[in-house]
Amino acid sequence: MKVFGIKLSLVLLSGLGSFLIACQSMPTGPSISTKGLEATVSFTIDGKPYTGAATIQRKSNQKIQVNYPDGTKWGLFSTCHRVVKYKNPRSDSFWYYVPKMYLENVDSCIMLHKQIDKNGNPHYAIIDFTAGEQLLADVSCNGESAKQTGASLCQALAGTYQKISFDTPVQAYTDDKCDPPIKDSYFYTYKMTVGFCGYLFVDSKGETHRHTTYGYETLDLE
Repeated sequence: MKVFGIKLSLVLLSGLGSFLIACQSMPTGPSISTKGLEATVSFTIDGKPYTGAATIQRKSNQKIQVNYPDGTKWGLFSTCHRVVKYKNPRSDSFWYYVPKMYLENVDSCIMLHKQIDKNGNPHYAIIDFTAGEQLLADVSCNGESAKQTGASLCQALAGTYQKISFDTPVQAYTDDKCDPPIKDSYFYTYKMTVGFCGYLFVDSKGETHRHTTYGYETLDLE
């Protein structure tokens, strides 16, 4: 795991607690591959609509309803713990998601929805859930900006540059496979890596913001 935005000596002397937080909270990807395809499926969670990718507040029970076009052959939900699949799902099908104790309801556990249409083509949706993080960030992703508390998800074309900023100084942590963020004052810029990447930002009080990125290589134009 890489650490950015603070001198190594300070990390060794006073950043151990933050480092342990980072190790425990780094985003965990789903168990099914997206093959680098853009996530475009529309869905609702407890009646609120989303398209493609979203970060949602985790609850003990959530109704997830996905847009299934006529003739859909399969609908699958994959998390860090399990895969649930439905054959020939109806357009009004839904799933009551109850996170499994100590597996899906702690730290990060990203959900991936995959559906196979009548022609055998895959389509995806990505859902990330907050895990009690509290640090506010201003996220600039794929041409849009939004303030997110605790956790955020950015989907954009691999190789493009995105930005995240904070009101206070933070330490940045990321996996070795991810593009290292470039620090400029309270701003961090990074290049989208293919597939899932995780960034964790920690302020001097130990508050965290977990930022997940998904870089796609192929646009879903169907």
